[in-house]
Amino acid sequence: MATSASRCPLLLLFLFSLVVLAAANDASKPLQRQTLVVTPLTSPAALLPDEDAAAAESLATAADSEVNLLSFSSVDIHLSHRDSLLAVTSSPEQIFHLRLERDAARVETLRHTLAAAVSAPPASVNVTGRRGFSSTVVSDRTSAGAPNRSSSVVFGDSAVPRASSRVAYTPMVRNPKVDTFYYIELTGVSVGGTRVSGVLASDLRLDPMTGRGGVIVDSGTSVTRLARPAYEALRDAFKAGTAGLKVAPGGFSLFDTCYDLSGRTEVKVPTVVLHLAGGAAVSLPAENYLIPVDTNGTFCFAFAGTDSGVSIIGNIQQQGYRVVFDGEKSRLGFVQRGC
Repeated sequence: MATSASRCPLLLLFLFSLVVLAAANDASKPLQRQTLVVTPLTSPAALLPDEDAAAAESLATAADSEVNLLSFSSVDIHLSHRDSLLAVTSSPEQIFHLRLERDAARVETLRHTLAAAVSAPPASVNVTGRRGFSSTVVSDRTSAGAPNRSSSVVFGDSAVPRASSRVAYTPMVRNPKVDTFYYIELTGVSVGGTRVSGVLASDLRLDPMTGRGGVIVDSGTSVTRLARPAYEALRDAFKAGTAGLKVAPGGFSLFDTCYDLSGRTEVKVPTVVLHLAGGAAVSLPAENYLIPVDTNGTFCFAFAGTDSGVSIIGNIQQQGYRVVFDGEKSRLGFVQRGC
């Protein structure tokens, strides 16, 4: 009769074989790809000062007519980015550099705000019970002759879609230290159809005892920042799937992974999917993670690493989605092409 001691090596060998087979199966899976249309950096559609003044005059006229906004169950506000005012006098590169500078300043402000909040005495925090709102960020990369669509924010009853089957919902996460931001749980990321093993939920999870860490959804931040270990694993997986593309050495600003796509009209790139708590999955369009940074055909992987503790899902990754903030049910949802 075999003893338990003699069975242990056999059990370990069996488990090792299963691990090897699983790894081999993942390696043999074809890489899922999608097409990126190569459109170099362009200026946003110009919003002339006269148009801006006309919009302000229209709002003033509405106010003079004594319309009671509180009588409406929903309010839909359309927005144009202030970069549109610079499009007449600035180059695309100048506008993009300015955008990245503002982005860095905002992230630094968020970092200080969170640091102050988690260091403050405990306070009563409640992100549930708020009425819903939803926002959408349209792409600033429109083709020639395309209409200049505006981003929008909807408040009230129509902000939360009634057909919830269209919405990828994930629970909001409560930060006991601060209620200024909307937290969710990012459980992983897939590249090319395979979960990236180095993107660990533990590196992205909010610590409820200290209020540190976690992932917030912020439409005011452009570039998504992930805790550095998660970002580096994601970046390396993406680089492995783009070995056939010409690398642009040196990176660009905060981006460390860039490609020279000059002379190309389209390329195939690995898919990227964000996995959220509750089983929600957000499949990003290719233009939401490989973006132009100049007019010469340089494109960069639009994620960055952070050591600040909190990770941020920014508006580049939100483009083309309506993001639903359902305070009453304490959940946040993504509707693709819901703009």
